[in-house]
Amino acid sequence: MAMISAEIQVQAILKAIMATNPITSVISTYVDSVCTGKDIQEIKDDIDGLKERFEELEKFKADIIANVENILSSRNNQLVLPNLNVAYRLANIIETKDLDDSLKSMYANLFASMLDKEKSKYVHPAFIGIIEQLTIDEIVMLRSFPNSAALAWPVVDIYDRGRRTTGGSMVLTNLTDLALERLSDKQRICCYIDNLIRLQLIFVSNCELDDENRYKKLENWNEFTYQYVDRSYIHKSTNFSFHRKTIFLTNLGMSFKNVCFNQKID
Repeated sequence: MAMISAEIQVQAILKAIMATNPITSVISTYVDSVCTGKDIQEIKDDIDGLKERFEELEKFKADIIANVENILSSRNNQLVLPNLNVAYRLANIIETKDLDDSLKSMYANLFASMLDKEKSKYVHPAFIGIIEQLTIDEIVMLRSFPNSAALAWPVVDIYDRGRRTTGGSMVLTNLTDLALERLSDKQRICCYIDNLIRLQLIFVSNCELDDENRYKKLENWNEFTYQYVDRSYIHKSTNFSFHRKTIFLTNLGMSFKNVCFNQKID
């Protein structure tokens, strides 16, 4: 890839982020208002609303630029020209969306990584779409996941065996305690795992961890497990069984953490 100077790099960031100027929305709305016969006050209200929105966007873009520049200034790596298609998509997202600080940080890290010689090889165009499909709780879980391909986390499936000695009906899948205490909605933790699997950031293995103690909390019905199953099971005298599994980061997940969280994966 062609090398670029720090000065050109900053210009590239500015151009990409400013690619879609919200002032065009003001002009468009003014024309629409006149053509649809709105009275003067209605037109004024439209313009005032868009002006306020424009000022918010300008401040937000300035925050993103400052964040990216801070990240890049802390690196000694050489810089490269970013993938312009990805940069343009990223600029449009930054332009049009109100973002949580966690998401803002991820987009800034992604943008900075696109310009970094070492990190750019880990950037995938899918990362923008993946960020859009993550909840804040899922981001917390990913941040907490061990930064090593060799490290796994325990999960269990729960079955109601009833009077059977083997088999049974499924009660719950993919129950884990990963980052549980930091989640805003603990009851949805199994859904979060399902979504991370769907996005190919983690995968499930039927092999269990060697350390059985890692599963004790998940299999403690009275103190933990009952909180996460359907209420119809809570007061039943049921013969439950647990199927132990593990979750790992996928190759895509490792690259995603490296790029979007600025976390080095061993």
